[in-house]
Amino acid sequence: MENSPRYDIVYWLTHPTEDDCELTIRTSNGRIFSCEIDPSRFQRSPKVTEQYFKCLNTLRSDEEDSDDDFYVEDACDWLVSSFQPLLTKLATAPPQPEVAERPTLSQYLFAPYSKCVLEATDDTLEPHQVDTENCPWRCDRVRMVDGFFTGLNQWTRSYHPDEVEISCDYPEDLLIRPPTQVVVKGPDGSEVTCFFKPVKLSFGPEHARREVLIHEKIAKAEIPPFPETSIGQIYGVVHDGTFVFGILLKWIKQQDQYQRG
Repeated sequence: MENSPRYDIVYWLTHPTEDDCELTIRTSNGRIFSCEIDPSRFQRSPKVTEQYFKCLNTLRSDEEDSDDDFYVEDACDWLVSSFQPLLTKLATAPPQPEVAERPTLSQYLFAPYSKCVLEATDDTLEPHQVDTENCPWRCDRVRMVDGFFTGLNQWTRSYHPDEVEISCDYPEDLLIRPPTQVVVKGPDGSEVTCFFKPVKLSFGPEHARREVLIHEKIAKAEIPPFPETSIGQIYGVVHDGTFVFGILLKWIKQQDQYQRG
C-alpha cells in the first residue's frame, strides 16, 4: 500500500528460559503495537516454529547466528513481517491520528495502542488483534511526593507534554524513535531546543523519583552552565500535575562539545 505508514521495532522482551517473546512496534503516524509471540500457539507448524526459535535465540544472544550469518536485524525483519498484514490494516484504519510537522510529546507518550498475538496453523501465519481492556498501554511516568509540584516553578519551568514538540533530522522517524531533541517556548516566546530525558522505571519508581530530585538539587546549586562545567543543565520538567514524564536539559550542540574538548 503506497501510503502505508512506516513502522519498526523499538523494543523487544525475551526471557532466558521462557519461549515467548514480546515486541513493541511504533508507526510513523503515531500508533503503538504490542505484539506477543508464543510458540504454544503454533499448530502443526514445524517450519514456523524452527524459524521463530532461530529469531528468538538471536535476540536472546544479541549476536549473529554463526551457521548462516543470521543477524538481529534479520530476526527483527522476520518477526515484524509475521504481523505485517495486520499492522498495515490497523495502522491505516480510521480515525487516523493527525501528525504535524513537529508532533507533540503527547502524541508519542499517549499513542493509540493495539495488542496483537501470532498464531500459526499448518505453517501459515495468523496474526490477530486481541482485547486491550485488561492490559492498557502506559508510558513510563513517576508519581512524585506530595508538595513537589507546588514549589516546582521556583527552581525550574513546567511543561505539559502538549507543550513539547518533537524535532529531529529524520521526520519519517519522529513518532517511531524515542524523542531526544525537542522544542519548547521560552519565557519570552522564543523557541528553545532541549534534550528530553524520560523517566525510566527499569529500576523501579523510587529510583526514578530520586533521579528527578537530583536534578532539582543541581538546579538549586546554581552550578555554572556549559562550557564552564560538563553537567547537564535542567531547563524544565515535563509533567501533567500528577506524573512526571521526563526532564528537559539545555541542548548542547556536538560542535560545542568538540570545541570544549
